[in-house]
Amino acid sequence: EGRRARRPDKDAATGLVYRKTLLQQLEKDIADGHAVGGLVFLELENLGLLRERIGLTALEILLGDVARLLTQTLVDQPATRFGDGSFLVLDRQRDEPALEALAIQLRQLLMENAFQALGHPLRLRLSAGVAAFRHGFGQPDAMINAVEKVARDARLHERGVQRYEPPRAVEALKEATLLGLVRDAIANDTLS
Repeated sequence: EGRRARRPDKDAATGLVYRKTLLQQLEKDIADGHAVGGLVFLELENLGLLRERIGLTALEILLGDVARLLTQTLVDQPATRFGDGSFLVLDRQRDEPALEALAIQLRQLLMENAFQALGHPLRLRLSAGVAAFRHGFGQPDAMINAVEKVARDARLHERGVQRYEPPRAVEALKEATLLGLVRDAIANDTLS
């Protein structure tokens, strides 16, 4: 317990902050009503195929290399590994267009770098999502879910980067109306 209390908030080998630390920082920023900054979510594509091709051990070494390059580039922004092949970056300084520019820069850097796997050069394919604090997320989970979803949606676009946009009022009204009609039909046993 004493060692755990004294350990730094970063992994010495990769420079990544621990997930719990980043989530606590995110929760505090949301509670404080931070208006500038947000999250960048980077996700390696085709991770399952990559795992099959190079194996789990080589994949973990590769992900460590990705983490080191990411943290060397970011310097002041905390980043953490957030899943098997995804990374979450917390930024408190950039506005939304600058966050998107950061996501583009990080994606290009990681895709252009020739990583080594089993003694051979390997290029990665990534998608990135951006979610800004200005959209007023009430909880860290909601913000993380939003940024992860737009990163997955970014796979369908050539740019590979997508920004979170809140649902438009007209679309939300249409959806609410349709939902009301479906609920009425179910309640009145008239759904066909």
